[in-house]
Amino acid sequence: MLHSPGEALHWLEAALARTASDGENPLSYEAMALAGWSALSVGSAEIGKEWLHQCRSSTEPSPPPALLFAEGILKFFSQGDPSSVDLLSEAANAFTRAGEQYKGDAFRATLMATMAAACFDR
Repeated sequence: MLHSPGEALHWLEAALARTASDGENPLSYEAMALAGWSALSVGSAEIGKEWLHQCRSSTEPSPPPALLFAEGILKFFSQGDPSSVDLLSEAANAFTRAGEQYKGDAFRATLMATMAAACFDR
């Protein structure tokens, strides 16, 4: 059982290091996005930004919903950027399209988009 975002980051980075030579793998992209979000959650902004950049450059032009969410969180909380509203809304819609198993993720992204919209008076 994971006990903290820092521990999650540790295990994600270890798994990504072991699978780095496996070639293209959609689960790796989700893991990169989650590693980025986890790093941001524990205050390691530079590490988080690097994981998000790696994921973005590997998935253009169709980033996974987890990446959209993590980038939206970065823009909202770290950068105070009003464009976070649109990015978080896009993440919520992408999670919804991904299926019922992502219902909680869609809810979380909608909640964050609503908070950002209130903060930026949008």
